[in-house]
Amino acid sequence: MRKTLAELKPGDTVRTPNQGVFKIVKLIRVFDTKRGQFFNYETDSPSRRLAGRKGMKVEVIS
Repeated sequence: MRKTLAELKPGDTVRTPNQGVFKIVKLIRVFDTKRGQFFNYETDSPSRRLAGRKGMKVEVIS
């Protein structure tokens, strides 16, 4: 199932083509820009963050 970044919740496990599989821990912040909202999530891996525009979709495993 695919969700946009705006629909993600803490605990969701997601898969991205470039970063692999990881779990969402929390939403760090939402930036409002001229091109729309930009989301930044903390993940269970300290070296990874998930960031992108509101409409970007990722595959949710659970």
